[in-house]
Amino acid sequence: ICNAIDEDCTGSYLDDPGADDDSDGYLDASCGGNDCLDTNAAAHPGATEICSDGVDEDCDGKVDGLITLASEDRPFPTTSYQADPNMVWTGSEFAMCFMEMIGSGYEIFLGRIGASGVAAAPAARASGSDGDSSWGCSIAWTGSERGVVWQEPGPGGGLWFGSFSPTLAPVASAAQVSTYSSGGDEPVVVWTGSEYGAVWEDTRVSPRSIYFGRISTAGTLVGSEVRASSLYSDY
Repeated sequence: ICNAIDEDCTGSYLDDPGADDDSDGYLDASCGGNDCLDTNAAAHPGATEICSDGVDEDCDGKVDGLITLASEDRPFPTTSYQADPNMVWTGSEFAMCFMEMIGSGYEIFLGRIGASGVAAAPAARASGSDGDSSWGCSIAWTGSERGVVWQEPGPGGGLWFGSFSPTLAPVASAAQVSTYSSGGDEPVVVWTGSEYGAVWEDTRVSPRSIYFGRISTAGTLVGSEVRASSLYSDY
């Protein structure tokens, strides 16, 4: 009988039918044991939880539960100021964007961080020239590339977009996508499955409003950007 009793006196109750189908040494929960997934030998109490695979490996009742790392780590050490990070999971690693001070201004950098929290490669620069300041970023993952939006200042500024390969090589060159140069604050970008959608703040309707735009995989605006909010001050 499938339970924690060795009725047939074989020396183990785990050889009972259905007691331990994955042979991991843990009794199936349906038989009164604590193996929450008796079809997967990697899933049992005390097992290592794997992030974002949809399986509760450690049987704590939380699918992809929190993983406690040995310590926090600074993946891209520098003597410069770094701020405003944004990050997505690609299925195998974390894709990250952040601001870093270069010269007298800030630029947008990209990073790759493995599931263990260790940088997979050096950070790569995504934005323009030293001396201006690129602000705020948001990153999306398409399954094959990273799409990134950020704010650039001054003439020709506003909301900018660039796409990058898994190794951080440019795919679509960084370019302005909004038609208003004094905007692009607090951008957010998502991937729909066929194109990007971005929202941001700007001041073309004083003092500020929220705008939305669709961005192609080539990095160009699809149709017209639209005001997504209707109040006089929407932030």
